[in-house]
Amino acid sequence: MGCALATAACAPRATPPPAAPPAAAPVFPSGWAGRWEGALELWSAGAAAPSVRVPMVREMAARPDSTGAYAWRTTYAASGAAPATVKDYVIRAVDSAAGAWAVDERNGIVLPARLVGGALLSVYEVAGRQFLTREAVRGDTLEFELVYWPSTPADSSRGTGPGADAERGTVVRGFGARGVQRARLVRR
Repeated sequence: MGCALATAACAPRATPPPAAPPAAAPVFPSGWAGRWEGALELWSAGAAAPSVRVPMVREMAARPDSTGAYAWRTTYAASGAAPATVKDYVIRAVDSAAGAWAVDERNGIVLPARLVGGALLSVYEVAGRQFLTREAVRGDTLEFELVYWPSTPADSSRGTGPGADAERGTVVRGFGARGVQRARLVRR
């Protein structure tokens, strides 16, 4: 009996069939155009539930000026004492072949954004906090996530690996995430 178990354990296993390729992401920005509705949740580090949940609408449409820019309007409903907020941005190609875009807040602030792996990513710093936003369309859902952390490292360490370890002597700084804003919006 021991020999049979050993033989079975050592026998070559069938390789599973390759996974189906993921569905192609819609072309940005035209495939993202439309009206999207859902709720934005604000989570603090260590919280078991979101501290705030606010209805959110994103509307994206080609601008009539034929520059290739898109209107990018986000509306957050009133919540508690906070009034409704509307963000009327414009998104423009910087170098669409390289995935480079600019989000113009139309108040002098222009944020860089990159299309990477079907997601639009933007990394920036405001008043001592760093932010990473990620947006992606999956079917009829627009996923939005904004993660933030202090600009000052929470800790640092130095690689001490043996031999030719590429991290040997490299200083690594860690930043403690403080919170996340997350929304799943559905195309209407």
